[in-house]
Amino acid sequence: MPVIHIKTVDEFKNRLQKVENCIVKFGAKWCGPCVAMDKIIETYSNSNITILIIDIDTNDDLNSYTQDELNLKFKSIPTVYQYKNRKFNKINCNVTNFNEVIKSL
Repeated sequence: MPVIHIKTVDEFKNRLQKVENCIVKFGAKWCGPCVAMDKIIETYSNSNITILIIDIDTNDDLNSYTQDELNLKFKSIPTVYQYKNRKFNKINCNVTNFNEVIKSL
């Protein structure tokens, strides 16, 4: 499954309707750990895991939708959620343990 960079609210909604299980990562291009995690995420581009990447600096409407309407809160980035059975669960992971966490899902 692909690694998809989400840019709009509609694109995010459409992707969630098409998958039953995926990973959603919030980050930014200026964030060193986010960039490092993105390099790891790209290795999953040919796997059966769908990963949606949201750049928090790209679209204010998308940020408002995810934080206010979906209640996906984060105090720091990168922040990762699993979307499964139409529910979001925050995943405690970082660059060093991302692979192990993803493989355990």
